[in-house]
Amino acid sequence: MSLTAAAHGSENRGMAVSVETDYDAFRRELPDLLADPQNHDLFALVGGGRVVGLYPTFDAAADAGYKRFGLDPFLVQPVVEKERPKYFTGRAVPWR
Repeated sequence: MSLTAAAHGSENRGMAVSVETDYDAFRRELPDLLADPQNHDLFALVGGGRVVGLYPTFDAAADAGYKRFGLDPFLVQPVVEKERPKYFTGRAVPWR
């Protein structure tokens, strides 16, 4: 799952199922989003199993997600062909 996913909720099991469903919906819709060059490098707000909006920044999409979904889970995903990792945890060992 994406490291840029923004998810929150009150029940961990429900959150995991919902976030997985939202991520699957995003992956299904990504080819159509990428077909329009104007969508490249925007951030998709995904909730309820569908992409509900595109925003110019991660923060703008996350803010819209909190306003729209409150405490229900949602994701924010970059609209890019290949996602670039941004965060690492634990020990980073160079690949050889």
